[in-house]
Amino acid sequence: MMINSLALPPSDAEVDAWLAVLTAAAAVDLPQLPPPSRVEVAGRLRVTPVRGRPLLWTAGERAG
Repeated sequence: MMINSLALPPSDAEVDAWLAVLTAAAAVDLPQLPPPSRVEVAGRLRVTPVRGRPLLWTAGERAG
């Protein structure tokens, strides 16, 4: 499995891809809750955390 680091801040395409993953997971795991909004997901990916280091990792397509 290939692990990649996303650029900081992530591009719009990367935000959209991560939103699609979260929306699909929420539909299966928590169907009673509304899916996450794009603004919320983009904010979590683009705003630097107060503590810690902002590192974003992804696996290759279909790898998990």
